[in-house]
Amino acid sequence: MNEDEAYREVSRQGAAYPMMSISTADDLAVVHLFRDADSCFLLDGDWVVDEDTSRDFRIFDTDVPFGGAFVCTAIRAQTVVEAFARGTDPDELGSWTLL
Repeated sequence: MNEDEAYREVSRQGAAYPMMSISTADDLAVVHLFRDADSCFLLDGDWVVDEDTSRDFRIFDTDVPFGGAFVCTAIRAQTVVEAFARGTDPDELGSWTLL
């Protein structure tokens, strides 16, 4: 993602699902995993923000608050999304919580 982007969706070539999205704010991020059209998981955070604190992340044109339990560094999020795009199984990239 470049500096002007705050939200991006990524899927593997030729497949609508699974799909990931990454939302960034400053040097922090949240990552969603959609295994199919009816499921949504969040990548568990890496404790860079206190669990009881929330941060806003842009999704499309809306700022959405996420608790610290799901916030990670933008570098970690980018690494996860890039590995997913290369074919790594999402379960090998971290722990996911079903919403």
